[in-house]
Amino acid sequence: MDGTSDDPVVPWRRRVVDAVLQTGIFVAAAVAILWSFRSGGFSSAGWAVTSVALVMQDKVRTSGRTALLRVCANLTGALVAFGVLALFGATIPGYVIGLSVTGLFCYLAGLSEGIRSAYVSVIIVIGADPLGLLAPAVERVGAVLVGSVVGIALSLAFEAIDRARKKREGGGITERVDG
Repeated sequence: MDGTSDDPVVPWRRRVVDAVLQTGIFVAAAVAILWSFRSGGFSSAGWAVTSVALVMQDKVRTSGRTALLRVCANLTGALVAFGVLALFGATIPGYVIGLSVTGLFCYLAGLSEGIRSAYVSVIIVIGADPLGLLAPAVERVGAVLVGSVVGIALSLAFEAIDRARKKREGGGITERVDG
């Protein structure tokens, strides 16, 4: 949780407990996603779990920003790719146009931190079955959204656990320093 990973001031036992707790929560979420996606007949559970791992942070504000960037970039890449696929098909010029438009849009729209996700989205959508079987690509975009939401939820849990621990250790009293 907050400041425990390599902080020499934090007792090693607490770092171990925090690490076990965070790992256990993440693994439980991953298993729940894998189970629910597979039960529903969806093949993109790996993308959802990947998004959870990439989005979750100790602080929910950072996690929310990461999730928003990832989802926006994925949607941008997918939408551009659908348009390019309709106009040019799964051709090399189609890839060039799709990747170029996506990259330029992401940079100009302030989504450059999510550009890798956008590029992957373009590659997956354009690389889908040229006969129009885009379900796996669309499912991947949905899985990223689900994983991002779960990542934010885990970040909320980590932050709440950290706050509760700090309150318990400090007796619930916090000093206010005006300066």
